[in-house]
Amino acid sequence: MAEETSFPFDDEGDGLREPQFPGIHLEAISEHLDEFLDGEKVDYHEIISDIVHVDILHVKPSERFPFHTLVTSGMSELPMNAPESAQSFRRAELVMHLPSEWPFSTEAFEDPNHYWPIRWLKTLARYPHENETFLAGGHTIASGSPGETLENTPFNGFILWPPNYLPEDFFALELEDDSLIAFWQVIPIYQDEMELVRKKRGDALMDQLVLAGGAGPVNIHRPSCLAKRKRFGFF
Repeated sequence: MAEETSFPFDDEGDGLREPQFPGIHLEAISEHLDEFLDGEKVDYHEIISDIVHVDILHVKPSERFPFHTLVTSGMSELPMNAPESAQSFRRAELVMHLPSEWPFSTEAFEDPNHYWPIRWLKTLARYPHENETFLAGGHTIASGSPGETLENTPFNGFILWPPNYLPEDFFALELEDDSLIAFWQVIPIYQDEMELVRKKRGDALMDQLVLAGGAGPVNIHRPSCLAKRKRFGFF
């Protein structure tokens, strides 16, 4: 198991709905990370929970994966309200990669510019349960009202996609009852990138993001992968 520390921030106890199965998949998820990632692991343990108990497992950079990897543990405690065609993906967890220079410390997390990845992973992990809906690959989620950007970034929301920088078999964890936990990478995106997904499909954007190098560790300085094409009149 990972070294454990507690979330120092944004845990409030008013009006919470106690989780039914807190930590039920934590051990399996932790072992899954051990199988595919080789960096030192820390469990950011949630002190107070609402609906589901969401820990964040932090895998530090290694020679093979030279970036931070954050993985939720708790979103999968409850199945999502998935359509009939997606019943295999009713349980899911979220993944985000951050560059090796991203600060990880209690002091650093006092700055929202450093803490937002953890805060948003927790928020997104609860989103389908709070709204009785479903999140999966190709779905986009706005981080605020139109035009509102995310903390110290130019991004306006996120797209979910199978992890691009991890082994293919990492995507699905088979549980003892033969159900699966799917792992979706959370990638921050611009407003125009979200609009492309809405007009077309998630793979139309992901093809461009991969070509532009925007599908890996979060780069808060990257331009929109559509900006150059728009200048030349392709959209």
